[in-house]
Amino acid sequence: SRADYKSRLALRKPKRINPDATVIATGCYAQLEPETIGSIEGVDMVLPNDHKANIARHILGDDIPKLSELPPIQSFLDRKRAFIRIENGCDYSCTYCRVRVARGKAVSIPAPRIINEIKGLIDNGYLEIVLTGVNIGLYHDDAVSNLAGLIKEIMKIDGLYRLRISSIEPTEIRDELIDLMANETRFANHLHIPMQSGSDRILKLMGRRYSSSDYEALIMRISEKIPYIGLGGDVMVGFPGETDSDFAKTVKLVEKLPFTYLHIFTYSPRKDTPAFAMKDDVPSQVKKERYEVLRTIRNNKIDIFLNSLIGREETIIPERIVNGVVEGLSGNYARARVSCINNDISEPLRIIVIGRDKDILIAKKC
Repeated sequence: SRADYKSRLALRKPKRINPDATVIATGCYAQLEPETIGSIEGVDMVLPNDHKANIARHILGDDIPKLSELPPIQSFLDRKRAFIRIENGCDYSCTYCRVRVARGKAVSIPAPRIINEIKGLIDNGYLEIVLTGVNIGLYHDDAVSNLAGLIKEIMKIDGLYRLRISSIEPTEIRDELIDLMANETRFANHLHIPMQSGSDRILKLMGRRYSSSDYEALIMRISEKIPYIGLGGDVMVGFPGETDSDFAKTVKLVEKLPFTYLHIFTYSPRKDTPAFAMKDDVPSQVKKERYEVLRTIRNNKIDIFLNSLIGREETIIPERIVNGVVEGLSGNYARARVSCINNDISEPLRIIVIGRDKDILIAKKC
């Protein structure tokens, strides 16, 4: 796949820059195909995922502390937004995905450790915390029960300005989570919910745990409960056996739902997945054509959403300032620019949207 190809290029690059460098490969690709990775010229060591946290120990010996002995992360290169992993692994068995093979079953990080790490980041000036994981909806800890319970505890932290969650499976979204987002202003009004297909037949072949009507009902319920929410999704084209009729159902559902953006993927076979044994019978040209159809719809959805924000007040967390223009992200995942009379971007900015420049909102300070 394209991702695997880019990984191979990345592994060869360090030796070209520094022939004396020690190159260690780890992560999903290395876990799944260690022999292939190990045969790449310049790779000195291949480590499975459960060893990658202590790479330094493999290079320098036992004088380096284990990851579990290190203090929580307190800074990121992005000085305003911090990403906190709350879970790893997945209990799902989607037929096209190798994540479960590479990462194993879902394992949650204890809530007290997450809370402690977030407190440290907030003390260091971070304005937005993003909760991430392979399948964050599976989060469970005895201290807080589930993801909504964890979020409620995070909301008790003094100084927290904005909390955002990464992609979450539709089957893991409960009314408790929707109500929490609707009623808590610090909980970013943005959800990315994978859809994959609008055909029930294809969803079943994919091993997805919902029907197209389930997905539609969820998205409509969320959009009605939370006005102006940023709603994203993933859609795959060209899955084995996808007919014109199947794709037409996907198009119909995407057109109907109030997405504000969309990630579109073209199916490619991956070893060690059930779908790999299925006949990849959708011609590449057909996949490209279907991709373009959805891309056109996606662009129209983006236009509709951004235009709906013109005249509204939003709050952005500044990310950068260039020539007196601040750029940042709103709670509903819209990027905006606003002129600023000083270079201080340490605080959130309240703005009024006055126009657009392609996919970026143009605004003025309130």
